[in-house]
Amino acid sequence: NLGPTRHGRADATPEQVRADVTAAVDLGLDLVRVHSHIARPELYDAADEAGILVWQDLPLQWGYARSVRRQAARQAREAVDMLAHHPSVAVWCGHSEPLTVGTVTPAKGDVRPQVAAELRRRVLGQVLPSWNRSILDRSIRRTLRAVDGTRPVIAHSGVLPHLPQLDGTDSHLWFGWEYGEIDDLAEVAARWPRLVRFVSELGAQAVPSSADFCEPH
Repeated sequence: NLGPTRHGRADATPEQVRADVTAAVDLGLDLVRVHSHIARPELYDAADEAGILVWQDLPLQWGYARSVRRQAARQAREAVDMLAHHPSVAVWCGHSEPLTVGTVTPAKGDVRPQVAAELRRRVLGQVLPSWNRSILDRSIRRTLRAVDGTRPVIAHSGVLPHLPQLDGTDSHLWFGWEYGEIDDLAEVAARWPRLVRFVSELGAQAVPSSADFCEPH
């Protein structure tokens, strides 16, 4: 699950961008997800050469106003124009986590009720129709399918299994960071196996390699 190689994408050298693909090869991976952005050209060139497949997100994350629909469709067309010639690009994804997701303040003591409440909130937020998931994302999917009929298109990422089809997309599981503890993952996976069928986000955010970011106590 690849973010930009550097916070300032223009600051990364071509070698550093290509190193992300090399690291994936070294790990034995055969697919990477370019998360909510369009990467530098060197990444796609390196993926072509290495035989690594790319799940390509559009630069859409969380909730948007109704006014972005036309711009989002334009970005979808431009993404295909820019990247469709790369054999590594295997899947288009329109929108990452198309709902408002807030973090939860950890509770003291038994956190299992908190974890259950947060999962219920997320599931209910995805069962009910919403403008982002039900209208914007379908519009983006139609645009992507119209301009590129050769690749699978996923309307959105991080949508939990829900009614009526009891299915979802890839799962984004942030136990121990946004809610609960990392040990809660095993219990939830045992009770809800479909939730861990395909996990594309897991764990906690990365921190710097030194403790210089910490404020002195």
